[in-house]
Amino acid sequence: MKFDRKAMLTMTAGAAAGGLMAAPSARAADPTPGNDDVIFEGVGDGVADDGPALQAALDRLAAAAGGRLVVPHGTFRIATAVRGDFTRKAAGVRIVGSGSASRILIATGVAADAITFAGCFDLVISDLYFVGTPGQADDARCALLLTNCEKAWIRSCGFVGLAVAAATARAVIYASVCDLRISECRFGGCTASSGRNKSVVEVDQWRGIQVENTDFVDWAWLGDVYYSKTPQRSAYSWITVSRAQDHYNDGMDPNEAIFRNLRLDEGAYVPLSVRAANGPRVANVLVENVGVNGNEASGGIGMYFRNVDRLKIRASLVGLQQGGSRRNAVQLNDVVHTEIERLVARGTYDQITTVNCPTLILEDCTYGSLSTTGTTVITGTSPAMLSAAGDVTGLPPGKGLVVMSPNGQVKKRIGIDDSGAVAVTDV
Repeated sequence: MKFDRKAMLTMTAGAAAGGLMAAPSARAADPTPGNDDVIFEGVGDGVADDGPALQAALDRLAAAAGGRLVVPHGTFRIATAVRGDFTRKAAGVRIVGSGSASRILIATGVAADAITFAGCFDLVISDLYFVGTPGQADDARCALLLTNCEKAWIRSCGFVGLAVAAATARAVIYASVCDLRISECRFGGCTASSGRNKSVVEVDQWRGIQVENTDFVDWAWLGDVYYSKTPQRSAYSWITVSRAQDHYNDGMDPNEAIFRNLRLDEGAYVPLSVRAANGPRVANVLVENVGVNGNEASGGIGMYFRNVDRLKIRASLVGLQQGGSRRNAVQLNDVVHTEIERLVARGTYDQITTVNCPTLILEDCTYGSLSTTGTTVITGTSPAMLSAAGDVTGLPPGKGLVVMSPNGQVKKRIGIDDSGAVAVTDV
């Protein structure tokens, strides 16, 4: 029996105001073209190659130093790679469609990145569906490549049945040297190759990354067509955050990775991975109201974090009701300061593991086991735990934190005394 998805959604939805997430609308209202808009004039029959027409439209935007491109109803097959280069144009670029009625069929094959945006100052892509071909092993090297974009926002879009699994593949969305935001989107039936460490979304040398109110699931219906390429293979991650830009040396604000109101289904080996292993450390990571349905593969990890300064996980759930060996719901390597509040880790994904993480704070968490190496653990206590440890003046039972050394021995109790001040007492 698999993990109870209804329970996952109920738990995470209840943890944040407004519910878990909003999937993109099946069909948005037609955008009203303005006088300065560029209209994409492709054939839109799903057969003709509309890549050259899209290239011509993006060239017009670039010549005008930005603007809005309207994608009408239709299925626009992109078999010829397209690149919109807005370098040194300080361009604001808007690409807008009509929801699932405006479909971009990615069909370049593994030899090419299907659609590239480079050098945009402010890029917004909204109300479009990017679709793969059922049965096609590799739809592109990358469906959507963003590079050197000051800010890029992908909102209310669908990514359906896309596979990027070859050795040369990047990701379905790959962003390099960008501040990327993804919101109100749905990824259904997309995959990459876990054996090659390929992910559905990956950011590298990033300035910022925020993913919110978005589903990543291993299947999708679009009209009367069912899409799922995860049976072919699983992605390494739904979301991978790789090297950050070095804000410590270039005067930038500290980089932040924010993941809020997400559903991460079982189609990825490590659904969420922040692994800045070969570059500058990640300054801040926030994970809030995220539901993870773990992969059935042996050795899978729910959420993995490496080389992070500050990590906070709140009101989230990781689980898989499946037989087999126990797995890590959360695995931390070289994370300086971690706060985990109201995490539920259950089923076979019920472990929390840390290596070389100086401080770990656990509050109101449910999990099966905790394994720490080189970590001081601060864990919320129950009245029974406090009573067993003995009375402490000024710290009412159930209101304190117990500080533990790496060898598991209790050292201090921290709490609020009767005057409202922080009190630290030897145990």
